Amino acid sequence: LNENFIVESMSPDDPLLHPGGSAEIRLAGLRDKSYDVFIFDNSFWDEGMQPVTPEPELPGNYLYINPRGPQSPFSVSPIKAPLVERIDRKHPLARWLVLKDLNIGRGTKINATREDRVVVRSVDGPLIVARRASGQNLIGVGFSLVESDLVFRVALPVFLINSVDWFMDESNSLIQAFRTGENWHI
Repeated sequence: LNENFIVESMSPDDPLLHPGGSAEIRLAGLRDKSYDVFIFDNSFWDEGMQPVTPEPELPGNYLYINPRGPQSPFSVSPIKAPLVERIDRKHPLARWLVLKDLNIGRGTKINATREDRVVVRSVDGPLIVARRASGQNLIGVGFSLVESDLVFRVALPVFLINSVDWFMDESNSLIQAFRTGENWHI
């Protein structure tokens, strides 16, 4: 891992993730740590599990993969085997993103609001949306990474880099050329 990245993971039982505890304790715990990006990944979610999709309560950058549950900032509807129909090439999240013939076993249509910008649309509805509202930058990915072949494609790290760039508002900055095998600090 790049030395500029510090990755902390939380278990699904972490009190900072669930609304069941005191809101003051949860918010104080989140304020005490300065995170650049929160990633909530429900890729291994199953019907009998509590989803890890807390409502964003503080300004910040939030990436929701396979958002679920009543606390999710994204309302979703299940769909089987969604097919990518259109990509908004003008959005920074879609820069260099190739999703041609992406295979997704099951997913969710994100019920987009007027604040949402649909970045990737399936035949059934939005699959990836971006939202900027009230000091929060949110990205919703309407499918599990492990139920798609995105994990085997170059598109996954490209999408993650684009996400960080969009969160940090660096998507319009000049991208310099780097030699193959050189570390690229972002």
